[in-house]
Amino acid sequence: MTPDPIDAIPQLAERVSRASGREQEPDSVEAAHAYARFTAVFAAHQTSVRTPSTTRRTARRFPGMGWTVLGSAVLVALVLFAREHTTKPIQATTHVYRAERGIQRTITLADGSTMILAPSTTARVEPGQIVIDGEAYFSVVPHPDRPFLVRTKDAQVNVLGTSFAVRRYASDRASQVAVVTGRVAVHTIANAPARSHDAILGARMIALVSDSIVDVRSVYSLDAYVGWKDGQLVFEQMPLARVVQELGRIYGVEIQIPDSLLGSEVVTTTVSTRQQTLTDALSMLAPVVNARVMQQGKTFVFVRGKVSTPVRGARPYPQPEMQYGK
Repeated sequence: MTPDPIDAIPQLAERVSRASGREQEPDSVEAAHAYARFTAVFAAHQTSVRTPSTTRRTARRFPGMGWTVLGSAVLVALVLFAREHTTKPIQATTHVYRAERGIQRTITLADGSTMILAPSTTARVEPGQIVIDGEAYFSVVPHPDRPFLVRTKDAQVNVLGTSFAVRRYASDRASQVAVVTGRVAVHTIANAPARSHDAILGARMIALVSDSIVDVRSVYSLDAYVGWKDGQLVFEQMPLARVVQELGRIYGVEIQIPDSLLGSEVVTTTVSTRQQTLTDALSMLAPVVNARVMQQGKTFVFVRGKVSTPVRGARPYPQPEMQYGK
């Protein structure tokens, strides 16, 4: 006796449901209509089975037609059911993190790596890479099968597991990469698509990356490059204009030097941002260049002149300092 195809329908539906990963009734409008058609045909067939004479007459007039219609309905219903209930792929998303002026921010990434953003920094975490506008420090958890990729305007850094910092503010002329531990491969953006390594950096090495040049140097100390994350700003032979720019970013204030010659004065000093207020920092810095600091509204201005009692009216800005480095 030939097995009735109708008897196989529940088993077939169950197999399709298991393949789709979900065992439930179709819930979309399209699948529901197909399922309704299938149910109606199935019910009609059951009725015809109960009346043998009708079945025989139908079979004689239209041989095979019942099976064709029934098979088509079953096929449509099961295909729509499987399509509706097949698990859809997860869409990759982009997350944007920003550390405002005067605030340092720490983010734990999905793979367990840590990213510390310096003030006035934006990090765009995209599928497969992180794009930095500003300055950031990374402590990367090793994943040999998934390289860690960081990009700036000029540079691309590939790493499997290490600690390093990158910097590229809009006012900077080049990107800066400083390696604390491990090794990284540094490319210019122009050479990154070819996957050719412009330079390999190890511990206590830095690279300055412009559009087409990677300048690599070894240094005795990285404090001037990564000390900011621990509340230490180390300035070595740096123009005063650059120093006050960093202080303004860290403390979240506006500091100006109208005199360009004064701004070009070279300074070597260290500021402990977690222990010194803005008043302390400016009072320490002004005598070094034989200047004084005046407050004009919310702006601090360096001017040449004999050192008096500087910035007496300056507020200590406790809120940004409590937030900075936290």
